[in-house]
Amino acid sequence: MPDRKASAAKHAVVLHLEDVLGRRPERFRHRRRWDRAARKIERYRARHQIGDSAIPLGPEPSDRLQRLAWRKAQREVEHYRVSSGLGREASVRSRARGL
Repeated sequence: MPDRKASAAKHAVVLHLEDVLGRRPERFRHRRRWDRAARKIERYRARHQIGDSAIPLGPEPSDRLQRLAWRKAQREVEHYRVSSGLGREASVRSRARGL
């Protein structure tokens, strides 16, 4: 299911993905990286039952193991943003804190 949602983002706008990853790039290599990051977000959302699309990864969890998974997903998104030249301004972490 999460892979289907990430796949659907290839053909339609999925706002919570576009908010954090930007628009899906035109160039093949950049699209592959975007698709990979989108899949990671959607898999995390599915595993942890995140329904709120305003915050792509949801708020930082209090459960220790879930928080570790949240932080790993957060780092992966930040890595994509930095490597794509988007910076960290719209990172999942800042959005989760309401900034």
